[in-house]
Amino acid sequence: MNTSALHIFLSSFSIAFHKPLRIFVWLPLLINVIILASASYWLISWIGDFNPLASLDTDGVIGFFVKLAQKAIKFLLYVLILPMFIYSFMFLAAILVSPFSGILAEKTAIYIVKHETDYGFSFSYIIKITIQTLVREFQKIMYFVPRAIAILLLGFIPVIGLAAPFLWIMFAIWMAALQFLDYAADNENISFKQMRLLLNKNKAKTYSFGLIVWAAMMVPILNFILIPVIVIAATRYWFIHYHLNQ
Repeated sequence: MNTSALHIFLSSFSIAFHKPLRIFVWLPLLINVIILASASYWLISWIGDFNPLASLDTDGVIGFFVKLAQKAIKFLLYVLILPMFIYSFMFLAAILVSPFSGILAEKTAIYIVKHETDYGFSFSYIIKITIQTLVREFQKIMYFVPRAIAILLLGFIPVIGLAAPFLWIMFAIWMAALQFLDYAADNENISFKQMRLLLNKNKAKTYSFGLIVWAAMMVPILNFILIPVIVIAATRYWFIHYHLNQ
């Protein structure tokens, strides 16, 4: 059986629309599309209108360099800032649909891993997993925010700041893996700290999966439909590579 991150990710697209899981996919998919479409439109419009040098003279030789600087600023915004904000909005979308993702991860485990057929759930079950998942999401936020701010501030330090984009990419890849692999871990009552230790213990596998997820998130249009598919892929990946290492 092919257990690579790429194979598991790609094969999860067809699994997402199998009848037993379909009901747990469509609603978070709709929420995700609304959030990311709105965020992407706003970000691209903001960058297009952003011109901090608008008050400067654009005539003559000086004007040439002003125009060049304007293009350079927008290029940096598109290359460095836009991916950071898109990922942040993906992170926000993942938090908002996290109760559905928690349920989807559990149903995926039943469908793919445990080979059981009990897909029923009650209102009390929905409340329980919603509270459980939101508590876990708060832990992720508290983990994410100070580290993201530190990398952002690092970017303003001369010379050292050149490393900030690369550090952000590595951190985003790590967070992509952590965010989605955690649903399966949480359903197995594994603490957030223990889950991080497991991911850290298997760094190559963790970064391999995180890289696939992060790269897919950067693809326009595709990133609108990804979250349910990633949850399914992450659940399968968790049971193959981490479950037996607890």
